[in-house]
Amino acid sequence: MWGDAAGFALAWRCMRLVCLSLTETNRNMLCNVGIIGYGYWGKHILRNFSGHEATCVRALCDTNTQALQQARQVFPGLELYADCQPLLTSADLDAVAIITPSETHYDLARKCLQHGKHIFIEKPFVATEAQADELINLAAQKNLTIMIDHTFLFSSPVRKIKELIDDDVLGELY
Repeated sequence: MWGDAAGFALAWRCMRLVCLSLTETNRNMLCNVGIIGYGYWGKHILRNFSGHEATCVRALCDTNTQALQQARQVFPGLELYADCQPLLTSADLDAVAIITPSETHYDLARKCLQHGKHIFIEKPFVATEAQADELINLAAQKNLTIMIDHTFLFSSPVRKIKELIDDDVLGELY
């Protein structure tokens, strides 16, 4: 699912450092996260973020109230929302993970960025290049980060392959 725990930890550590603006004073603080989407992948993302020492999942949003009730059983301390607006306006959140169907990504990502939240978003990022450009520009204007969930890039086997390529162990690749 994530490649391995170390790969996930490395990916999230990168996001956390960005999320906390890389300042020495808050490098040891938790990154407070809200999650939108509690379907198949949302459950895994919530579990992994909840189990990582650098993050504190504070809120979950899903339009499926049965899914929210299931989440309440497993994660009783979460703020639960059927509408994302209260999650977006929460001053307690540094970042939002968008784990929803791809057709919702653009609107949700734009709203998160407009509300000053860093985003971790499932792939595909958005549907068009124009949407991607708009969100990237908005994030840059607000000094926010967009991290697309390509955490497989941080898995041990992929990092080893990159090391072999960088060290020219494999020779010239075509």
